[in-house]
Amino acid sequence: MNNIIKSIVNIINITITTIKSVTNTSVINTSVINTRGFSLIEILIVLAIIGILLTIAIPNLFKAEEATRKRATELEMRGIIASTYNYRLATYSLPRDLKELVKEGYIKSSALQDEWNNPYKFEVKNNKITIISAGPDRKFGTKDDIIVEESF
Repeated sequence: MNNIIKSIVNIINITITTIKSVTNTSVINTSVINTRGFSLIEILIVLAIIGILLTIAIPNLFKAEEATRKRATELEMRGIIASTYNYRLATYSLPRDLKELVKEGYIKSSALQDEWNNPYKFEVKNNKITIISAGPDRKFGTKDDIIVEESF
């Protein structure tokens, strides 16, 4: 056991001596070690990491923006329904179109268009109001249409 410990201590002493002798030689240029700054490789690695993060983040940002527009459009359509309730209470009838609500002052003219600047479709049938937004693709009758219905 003592021989093993002596061998380990011997190896450690040899290693320390070797390290001391290497650092004292002129092979290692200490002025290069002490300089500050980044190498070209380090900068390129950082730029690559930033690029990867941006390719992940930007599509998610656009998805969030689109979801926000859809939600804002739906909330605006619900506001039109609420204005229609007020109109009905005041006139005992339903409006024929959205322009009638604007004319009477129940909604602003800016509420006639959705978040994609498309006009709403407004239909009244059998005391049921349907408001339709064309959605992001700006075409009616597609799967991304936003529809709000209310019965009176």
